[in-house]
Amino acid sequence: MTGKKRTVLLACLLLLIGVAVAVVYWQWQVTVPATTHEGYYAAVQGKSGDDLRQALHNLIRQHTRVSYASLWQHYRATDCRPDGTVWDMYGDIHFAKFKSVQGGPPGRMGSYLTREHSWPKTSWGGAVNDAYSDLFHVLPGDAHTNGQKGIRPPGETDGSAKSWGVTKVGAARAGLGYAGEVFEPGDEYKGDFARTYFYFLVCYLTGDDALPCTGWPLVAADGTNWQPWALAMLRRWHEQDPVSSKETGRNDAVFRIQHNRNPFIDHPEWVAAIWE
Repeated sequence: MTGKKRTVLLACLLLLIGVAVAVVYWQWQVTVPATTHEGYYAAVQGKSGDDLRQALHNLIRQHTRVSYASLWQHYRATDCRPDGTVWDMYGDIHFAKFKSVQGGPPGRMGSYLTREHSWPKTSWGGAVNDAYSDLFHVLPGDAHTNGQKGIRPPGETDGSAKSWGVTKVGAARAGLGYAGEVFEPGDEYKGDFARTYFYFLVCYLTGDDALPCTGWPLVAADGTNWQPWALAMLRRWHEQDPVSSKETGRNDAVFRIQHNRNPFIDHPEWVAAIWE
């Protein structure tokens, strides 16, 4: 065998080894169970109110930061439906590909998938920080639906709202406590979104390193707490749409990647313990 042929053979062998290692790693991310999470929360046991909130912040804020570009690959582990398609909580579309371009014409549902900041990045000025690519709140979603909802806050709409998939966009209902346009998730996802927002506020709007998010309608003027109407609504969603197996599975998957958890999925009772 000539030296050139040996070089080509060695290169092919190394390529095959690299592919095999990548496949094994991806399968490990998907199939290996997360560690028992009660040990993860040992330092917060017995606390309540602001003490619990601060203790949870200290725990979940220290996590592995992934890149924004890597989210497409991570979604294969965190947001894959049983049938292998993408789990989209905005349009409720079964996207076949874990990437932006899906093959349809522009301006229609199902044509593009996006990495949606459920807590808008514009609320903190768009800086590329830990929150910018946090898997717990940057979710895969139909791009057209996302464009229709824009950066409107979550809420409950009146009868004039328009629908895109399971998402409604329109004026807030009378009595909500907020006057303006909102987006309303599907009933089956309202609890998911509420627990996502609870996670974000504890992780990023708590402590000395809180993000400046005072401009978003959910947040009070002090920049660290909820507007009363928002807290009442999110608690209602949290109670009416309990934690699902989808959420627990996603929590475990994100934990294997970022090495932190959403405590309000593991312990739904902590919402009342902090914001009673």
